[in-house]
Amino acid sequence: MARPQVIIDWEEFDKLLALQATQEELAGWFNCSADTIERAVKREHKMSFADYSHQKRMPGKISLRRTMWQLAMAGNVPMLIWLSKQHLGFSDKTPFDLSKVSDEALIPELKRRLAEEEAKKKEKSNMFGSPVELLPKS
Repeated sequence: MARPQVIIDWEEFDKLLALQATQEELAGWFNCSADTIERAVKREHKMSFADYSHQKRMPGKISLRRTMWQLAMAGNVPMLIWLSKQHLGFSDKTPFDLSKVSDEALIPELKRRLAEEEAKKKEKSNMFGSPVELLPKS
């Protein structure tokens, strides 16, 4: 005697896929095997699980991207940083490794880096001006 056919609520199935559920997670949710999920998708939708899940996961990915974007635009700094790294090619500074600099070059290298930092600070302060300069003249 054959096992009873697993009943799958396809609306629920699609919502779980939008949440990026894996085939194994879906099998656990519907209390069946991953192979049963594969066969059910093939039977009901005439395509492989991989193709079907690819289609049904897209809305979830778009929704996630939209939420991430909204968080970043609302000023969530970690999300701004992460999206900048992902989409704008930003990266963290690499740490200064003293072991890779010879003793003779160490002092000039440190002076050069210090001068760079001072120049950045000066440029930043010139950009905003001093608080006194911003006050209206009496």
